[in-house]
Amino acid sequence: MNSVVFAGGDRFRIRSATVALSALAVAFVTSVANAQFPCPTPTMSTTGASVGLDIPASTVTISVTGEDAPPGGVSTLTANMAGGNGGVGSVVFDICFDRDVFSIAQADMPTGGTCSDTKPCPGGQVCSSGMCLAPFVTACDLADNLAQDHKLTASVPEIPENPDNPIRLRLAITNATAGPNVEECETDENCTGQDEVCPFGKCLHTCSGDENCPQGNRCKTIEGQQIKVCSPIHIIPDGDLVQCTFDVLEEAPFQTTSLDFTSLLEVADDGIPVPSALPAVGVGDTVNVFMCTSDNQCPTPKVCVDGRCRVPTPTPTPTETFTGGPTNTPTPTRTNTGTFTNTPTLSPTTAGPTNTETPTGTVTPTKPTSTPTETRTATGPTATFTPTLTVTATRTATGGGAQKTDDDSCQIRPAAGGDGLRAWLLLLAPAAIAWRRSRKR
Repeated sequence: MNSVVFAGGDRFRIRSATVALSALAVAFVTSVANAQFPCPTPTMSTTGASVGLDIPASTVTISVTGEDAPPGGVSTLTANMAGGNGGVGSVVFDICFDRDVFSIAQADMPTGGTCSDTKPCPGGQVCSSGMCLAPFVTACDLADNLAQDHKLTASVPEIPENPDNPIRLRLAITNATAGPNVEECETDENCTGQDEVCPFGKCLHTCSGDENCPQGNRCKTIEGQQIKVCSPIHIIPDGDLVQCTFDVLEEAPFQTTSLDFTSLLEVADDGIPVPSALPAVGVGDTVNVFMCTSDNQCPTPKVCVDGRCRVPTPTPTPTETFTGGPTNTPTPTRTNTGTFTNTPTLSPTTAGPTNTETPTGTVTPTKPTSTPTETRTATGPTATFTPTLTVTATRTATGGGAQKTDDDSCQIRPAAGGDGLRAWLLLLAPAAIAWRRSRKR
């Protein structure tokens, strides 16, 4: 990786008589929000400024380094400060990068401004639920030693007058806790604390040296006045400032690309009521986009494919086919127009709850085949029944004497008295009735 350098301009001051203490460290940030700081043309070479730059004494150096990475991978940018010597209260700078190589994660977040139908948001900000929103970078973090007393604002401002490529990453590191307990005032008499004065609408403690100020504050002389007060702006120490993660596009070319500073590089002290700029220089870097050779060079879950980190294509799971074993003969489904409930009784072999299964099935009964028996009724003339009466007369002997014997050896016993006539009448009566009925027909 090679370094390129951009040196800042002359020392400057940003003046505002009514600026609040909580905004002292960011006053100069807002003053340059709409200024033009063109990005240089992106470079694709391995050459840059020589190492061992001739940086003047008492100059703050802000440098960035970027990790080499394959297409589809990630490159970590680290910003570092040297030469601050305990006098830096805020830092703001732009880093330009090629959008055909890098991208960085962003999300819309409130800017702190309010809006309405009659009060639109400034610039390209959008109004949502009465708040102004703008895209902020979510892939940057402050160094651990700065997180408590400082805040980071990272964004990708697009300036219409500048070309679409390269684009910029703007980083602003300012004080996070300046003046939370500072009282407003009009005169010194309005301040309730001991040894407090009201130099510009805020109550501040007077001091003769840093030892008279709370931890993290420094004793500063108010510009244009012969009085010293404790500045509530925390100092940014030399060392790491911020770390950002760039995404390398999967189709990025296999070559080097640059991370360049623009003319927006402003380092300010902790002066009050307004900060004073410190001379500063920016040192950029180049990143080599190389072909990956193993999955270890790719972020999870990507894998190395033809030198580029890509999301793996899902491999379909093969379907196992069973060819051995007995043939499974399916049970035919019976269809019934009605519904029956089959409640089998399960007898578990082990203790546990009784499982009652109520399957519902359908049955198609077989229609029985029956042969009807035909009954025919014959019609015709009415038959006339003519009974035939056969009468056998038995002769009865009168008088005594021995019994006669028939020729078939059967004895013929003569009737006694009137029994013979009674028998005759009994036989004749039904025959007469039958004859009479036949006559009526």
